[in-house]
Amino acid sequence: WCDLQFVVDGCGKEHLFDIANDAWSKHDLVNDSTRAADVVRFRSVLDSLVRVAGQRKFRAGAKGRQERQSGGPPGD
Repeated sequence: WCDLQFVVDGCGKEHLFDIANDAWSKHDLVNDSTRAADVVRFRSVLDSLVRVAGQRKFRAGAKGRQERQSGGPPGD
């Protein structure tokens, strides 16, 4: 698993690369049926991280005021 790289690009398209054997990430394995279980695991991990990050959008700052953590533009 540590030799695989799962990427979701800015358009939401998923990519899976075997960086041990394809250092330049030229061969996308996301649709390779032998890697389907890996894709499912990566999606699950990413989904759980996104859920946790969404729940922690704000944190208590100095003197109890709320500070943004998302790094995005105000209002998001």
